[in-house]
Amino acid sequence: MDSILNLRNRILFLILGFLFIIDGRTQIIPFKNYSIREGLPQNSVVAVFQDSKGYLWFGTQVGIARFDGRSFINFNISSGLCGNTVSSILEDNKGQLWIASHDGGISVKKKDVFYNLNKDSGLVSNDIKSLYLDSKNRIWCISDNGISVI
Repeated sequence: MDSILNLRNRILFLILGFLFIIDGRTQIIPFKNYSIREGLPQNSVVAVFQDSKGYLWFGTQVGIARFDGRSFINFNISSGLCGNTVSSILEDNKGQLWIASHDGGISVKKKDVFYNLNKDSGLVSNDIKSLYLDSKNRIWCISDNGISVI
């Protein structure tokens, strides 16, 4: 009797294992890839953020791209950004987009205009590594030379 149960358990185990293997191989994970061919300004993306309107923002070393789910709109120094090498992106509670760069400080996008902050306007450095929004809606700007709080 024990040998029959043992044999039945082995067969059941083999059948279940076989089903898991087949199931794992038949699942196809759909991918959609985006690159400069689809409109990114550069293939190397270093920052990503989704704003309150649902847009995805991608920071690259040649500017920033806004993605609406179908197409990209690219912004760079020519569009008013303070620098092209984007390092961090966030949105404050007023809906303003903050974009940090390694080479020009910070750009604040209010509606469709970029306003720039840099060392000359009081930042500790023009090379901003990261941005953080705290519970009091202050923007913490992190750099190798210290921290600026706006």
